[in-house]
Amino acid sequence: ENFFFTQLFAPSAPGSALYDRVERMFRVERHSLRIFWEGRPLAEADVLCDVCVIPDDDRLNLELEFDVTPEFLRMVNAGEQVLRSVEVPVHYGDDVPSRTFFVTMTKAFDRKPFLGGFRNKKSGSLYHHATTQTHVDREVKRDTTGKHSRVTQTLGVTRSAQTRRECGSQMSRTDVVVETTFDRIVVAKPYFSAADLLALQIQKAMKLQAFVRGWRARKKAAAMRAARDAEDDALREEDERRRQAHQQKRQEEIRRRTHPRSAKDFAVLYNELEAWRLQETQRIHESKGLTEAERRVALKELLKKETKLLQTIDRLQIHANQENKVARINKRLDKMSSAKTWGATRTVQVETPSTIRARELKDLYNGLLLNGLSIDERLDVLLHVKWTVKEFDCPLTRDIVELIDREADLLNRGRKDSTLAQLRGRTANLFLQFIDTPEFNPEALAHQTVPLEYKPRPHVQLSKW
Repeated sequence: ENFFFTQLFAPSAPGSALYDRVERMFRVERHSLRIFWEGRPLAEADVLCDVCVIPDDDRLNLELEFDVTPEFLRMVNAGEQVLRSVEVPVHYGDDVPSRTFFVTMTKAFDRKPFLGGFRNKKSGSLYHHATTQTHVDREVKRDTTGKHSRVTQTLGVTRSAQTRRECGSQMSRTDVVVETTFDRIVVAKPYFSAADLLALQIQKAMKLQAFVRGWRARKKAAAMRAARDAEDDALREEDERRRQAHQQKRQEEIRRRTHPRSAKDFAVLYNELEAWRLQETQRIHESKGLTEAERRVALKELLKKETKLLQTIDRLQIHANQENKVARINKRLDKMSSAKTWGATRTVQVETPSTIRARELKDLYNGLLLNGLSIDERLDVLLHVKWTVKEFDCPLTRDIVELIDREADLLNRGRKDSTLAQLRGRTANLFLQFIDTPEFNPEALAHQTVPLEYKPRPHVQLSKW
């Protein structure tokens, strides 16, 4: 809690004396407190002068730790000096049992707070304003029942008043004619007593209560309807999510069987084919109306169907291997040509000469794989590839240049694109080897699966001049 207190002990005092003093001061159990000196726990059998280095000013700083800090110590602010704790019994009355509270006493400020005042310039004396803590009695409310009624306020006249306008009335007599043209007959209404006023207030209060209760009921009903609608929407969204997940799973299962890509997809096809073969074989053997010759014919037809299905799976596997190979090549080329990312929190994309070189080679490789180009466009791509690989002289680059010259000669002779497919495929494969060689593409060094010193590479050895 970061508070401190000061106690006086002899240098030869044992640790048990310290524990006893702290236990009496703070009313805690012996097993719930520990005393440390510079991180080392102080045992009860230890002597202060033996285990501690006492400074020259005889002030030794020890650390006190509680397993559970007492409630009355939690209110002590950090940095305050605790003097001691006392027990204060509080009596609530004869019928109520008394309770005992622990109060922590801290050292007050050495300097009293300044509350205002003035200084005498002649004598230099300070005169401070004073504060009081005088208990102020509450105002006693007097009984005013019957003092605000109509009878009380009109009983006797204590003060007269003279109006600014004179007025009067005249009764009819035999010798006086009173004009009654503009007279109005005023009839007093029924007397409205205090009981009637109280009944009216009760009636209006009941009406207001009805309005408030209706408003609360409508508010509660609206909240219940909103909760119901929210629950319905959540259930509807959950059903839609499950339906979409089921549909996606169904589409994925269909794709895995019609267009398999991974080894797991082909394992599913082989397992289903084996299950179908076993089921059909069992059905043929359990058929009672078939003769032995018919059963052999049925098994033969089943073998033909199985062979045909296996051939279909093999074709799909060959096609999937080709697609996976193209995908792996494109992924590797994208990683080589992507910009470097620097920074942990704020990332920055940095282009290096090696990434720019890898991107140029990737564009040339994609240009070699393009179909439907005109003769001039194809020759332009071949020329760029040729001048790129001629920067280096090795068996690989010489083979690429030879294949490019051969394709250019065949194009000039008017050969069709279908007859050049194998030649173009070989050129693309050799140029891919050129891209994967660190001597020609420095970025390829980070994507080598086998270290260069462990594999022979006679086709990329540069000629020494």
